[in-house]
Amino acid sequence: MHSSLDDNANAQLIARTLDVCNGVALCLDLVQMSDVDRATCAQPVLSVCDSSYLMLLATASVKMLADSAAGEIESMNSRAQKGGAA
Repeated sequence: MHSSLDDNANAQLIARTLDVCNGVALCLDLVQMSDVDRATCAQPVLSVCDSSYLMLLATASVKMLADSAAGEIESMNSRAQKGGAA
């Protein structure tokens, strides 16, 4: 992201969304690959416990992203009520 966008809350939220989505996708890929390996009697990349931890991490990451978006919406609504630009 260009340095001129460092103070832009919308740009920061979009960048955070990109990072979180890529991380969650990786977690889910690893869990799914391990599930398939277990189903075909191959050696899985992750143990059942590790898969569970990655699912919890993915869930927490998505919740954090939702909280971040909700905070940005609240901030935008507050600025709009005061007559400022979004």
